[in-house]
This record gives sequence, C-alpha cells and structure tokens, in this order.
Amino acid sequence: MLISTKMFSILFYFTLTTSPSLAVDALPNAEVSAINNPSMAISAYQQYKETLNTLPHSIQLRWHTVAIRAALNNSQFLFAEEVFREMNISYDKAGNNQKGYYFNLSGIWFRKNGFFKQAEQAYKCAFKTTKNTSEQLKYLNNAAIVTRYTNNTEQAEKYIQKALSILEIAPHKTIEASIYNTLGMLALSQKDYLLAKQSFTRSLFLKEGKSRDSAQLISALNLLNTLLYLEDTSLSIRVLPTIERLLKRSNNIDHHTYYHWLQFSLAKLQNKQSDITSEILVKEFKLLSGSSYKALIKQRAIHLNIQLPLAKKTTKKMQYSGPILHYLKACKTKV
Repeated sequence: MLISTKMFSILFYFTLTTSPSLAVDALPNAEVSAINNPSMAISAYQQYKETLNTLPHSIQLRWHTVAIRAALNNSQFLFAEEVFREMNISYDKAGNNQKGYYFNLSGIWFRKNGFFKQAEQAYKCAFKTTKNTSEQLKYLNNAAIVTRYTNNTEQAEKYIQKALSILEIAPHKTIEASIYNTLGMLALSQKDYLLAKQSFTRSLFLKEGKSRDSAQLISALNLLNTLLYLEDTSLSIRVLPTIERLLKRSNNIDHHTYYHWLQFSLAKLQNKQSDITSEILVKEFKLLSGSSYKALIKQRAIHLNIQLPLAKKTTKKMQYSGPILHYLKACKTKV
C-alpha cells in the first residue's frame, strides 16, 4: 500500500529532525541554552531524546547534563530527577573524569529540594576532587548557600572566608560576584542591611557585562530588597531600569513574583497605590518553587504585615533515597 505524499513528507521531516547526526550538531547550542534559555534546551532534549541510545555514551552524557542544568534553572525538579535516573548508564559508561562536577550538580538538586545535609555533603566532596581554584570557589560558595539555609551561620561564614582567601591568591571576578551575593544573603538573613547593601552592590558591579542575565538579575533584585529595608527610595528607583531590562529576558516565575513583592513594597514606601494587591501577592507566593525566594518573601511579608498561608505539615524525610544518590556513591565525605 502506497504512503500518501503528505504522510511521506511528515515521516521524512520527523526522520530529519530526530536523526543522530542532527542531535550531535544541535548539542552545542543546547548547552548554551541550558543557561540562557532553559525552556529551549529542554525542548531540544525532548526532540532528540529517542535517538540518544544510538550515540556514543559521552554525547548522551552531555545531552543528559544539558537537560538537568536547564531543568534546575527552570525549577522543573521532577523532570530533573527523571533525567538523573536516565543518565545513570551514560554517566557510568562514559567514565567519571568530572566527578566533582556531578557531585556539584546533584548538590544543586538536593539544595533546591530541601535536602540540605546531602547537598552540603555533595559540595564538600566536589571541593575535594579538584585543585582548580575557580571550581573550588564555586563549590565553597554553594556550600555556604546551603548552610545558610540551615541557619548554620558560623559554618556559612567559614566557607565564605575560605573562598575570599582563595580569591586573594587567584582572582576570579565572576565567581567573586556570586560569593558577594551569598555574603549579602547571609547579612540580609541577620538583618545587617548595610553589609547586605555593600555586598549586593559589589556583586552587581562585578556581574555587569560579565555574568549571565539571570545572575545579574538575582543580585539586582536582592539589592532592591535591601534598599527597601533601608527605606532608600531614590536608590531603589535607580535600580528599577536594570531589573526591568533583565526581567524581559527571564521566564522564571520566581523572579517575577519576587519583583512584584518589591514593587508593592516600594509603592507603599512612596505612599502610592500599587497596581498589585496583597491578595495577588499571596496567590503568587503559593506558586513559588525556589526555597530561597520563599525565605526572602516570608521575611518581606512580615515587614509588610501580610499574612501568608501556614506551611502544610509534611512527612518529607530529611534524607533523600531516590535515584540521585547514584551520583553520591563515590562521595566519602560526611557532614
């Protein structure tokens, strides 16, 4: 039985767009998109996913890594966990010459899902795998972030000070910017608004023109948040154009929700009527996925005297027992 011309065209097109060679050719662009346009990277992964088992394991591993990084940047944690599971074979067979990188990647997933002890363990193991100072700085910064989440201020400060001492020997402006953002967050949690302002200002200065948009946006939002606590209206207004320019290129719901809360706060500080109501803010809060943003907005809600819904009681264990443990199996360091 002959296939109709239309059906043949569809099959031919499908074959072209999912062929192994095209999957290899599309990989470099997908790796860039995982940072700057995670939704596009995820779409590319799903387009070529069925052809991956025909490719070398090293290429499969790169595609799996693209999908995980994009999912983490897009707060799609269940999808990231699914890809971690699918990555087991390519990770094992392609060789483990980037052990620290995957310790760190699993640590990011643990941190963003509230498994803080396992996240810290992963970051400490990542740190021990390398003598590369830029990698060490990145892993120390991530460890400082996760210990801040557990209110272990003393340990967070130790990680930051260790990172700053490395920076004195081996400067790295982009990572220095991230470390100062972490220091600002630590100061903000302790209501040391002057230190927070100094830290976020330095972070934003170091990131401008050097870091990806989302990194610049986070520092700018955090700086605005701090300026509002200091009731510095004039400087707050000066930060707005930078934030709004960067927000146009962000499809991250958490970024937009955080900004709405800050817009509402600025309007109240200026004794103006906001276009956003407190009811809308509470509804948006319920849709937040990032624990960092939840903590920041809870602190701001108290300042604004806005009642947030009580957190549901959860039976979630403090220790994770799913497929991502596969990537900690070679990690011997304990917290």
